[in-house]
Amino acid sequence: YLHFTGPPASGKTRALEMLKRVVFRPIVTSSLTPACLFRTLDEQGGVLLLDEAERLRDGTPDASELRAILLSGYKRGSPARRLERCGDTFVQRTFDVFGLKALAGIASLPEALASRCIRLSMFRAGPDSPKPRRRLDADPALWSKLRDGLHVLALEHGPIWLRLVERADACPPTMSGRDFERWQPILALAAWLDESGAK
Repeated sequence: YLHFTGPPASGKTRALEMLKRVVFRPIVTSSLTPACLFRTLDEQGGVLLLDEAERLRDGTPDASELRAILLSGYKRGSPARRLERCGDTFVQRTFDVFGLKALAGIASLPEALASRCIRLSMFRAGPDSPKPRRRLDADPALWSKLRDGLHVLALEHGPIWLRLVERADACPPTMSGRDFERWQPILALAAWLDESGAK
């Protein structure tokens, strides 16, 4: 999981908008019910891009259930379980909620959820910076080319990437536990790209 955090106008929503243009099946939202989340993830998969994630700190039942779904979706094989009405009785049904997620918000996340995220601190651009004035879709062909290139890369090298989970040498020997879980996939992919000649 990625967690974009920072003050207002620091580019958190813009980061999600950029991801929306390149990820597979983006699910963009700032407000959804738990039932909508676990059903959507189970039925179509995709990458959840959740803005205004500070709402996950609320004490409401919905926020609590959304947190539980996000905690379950961190690892493959940890489905969300719900009782569904079937005639006059209820049956248990499992929903696969595993997948990539990016969260953006001003406030910190609840501790258990934060421990599953790579935190990206965002900062406001300086008053003389041209960045806030740039249009995200000034060159739509660029996004299409980038997305297509990533898709081709995944098709060509996906089987190799799946084996990268076995590559512990990409991480420092002192890294373990949750830190290892979060960083090993990225560091192993970075090592593979480096060895493959990427600049």
